[in-house]
Formats: sequence, C-alpha cells, structure tokens
Amino acid sequence: MSASSPSVSLSKGNNAGRTIKPSIWRVMRKYWVFYVMMLPAIVVLVINNYIPMFGTLIAFKDVNYQKGIWGSDWVGFSNFK
Repeated sequence: MSASSPSVSLSKGNNAGRTIKPSIWRVMRKYWVFYVMMLPAIVVLVINNYIPMFGTLIAFKDVNYQKGIWGSDWVGFSNFK
C-alpha cells in the first residue's frame, strides 16, 4: 500500500482480505486543498519555462509583422550565418 493511493480493506463476505482502490476523482475530491496549493507553482512553472520557447521560435523565422509570428516564413539556420 502506497501513501499516494489509500485503500479500504474489506473484512466481511466473499471479498475478505482484498482491498479496494478508490477512484482518482474520489481521491482528488478528498485532497482538493493540496491541488489548489499546487496551482500557483504550476502557473509559475509555465510562465518561466514554457512561454520563453516562443523566443526560440522567432530566432528561426524571418519575422514579418504584417503576417505575424505564426504566418512568417521559416528560414532555419540562415539567421545565424
């Protein structure tokens, strides 16, 4: 039995000695406060680690501001020559 997934032991009937693992939604509902506490850390992680990846995308494009970043032509490594 691990600490992250609690289980219930049955002692009567045909299922004696077996454990039932609760559904993920029941566990999430039980520990919702911890998920709310993780939310600011996840937001900071996305802002600091994934949004700057758009800067690396711009480095490989011939940026035309009328077309926008997504519509600009891909030039590859020619910007680094």
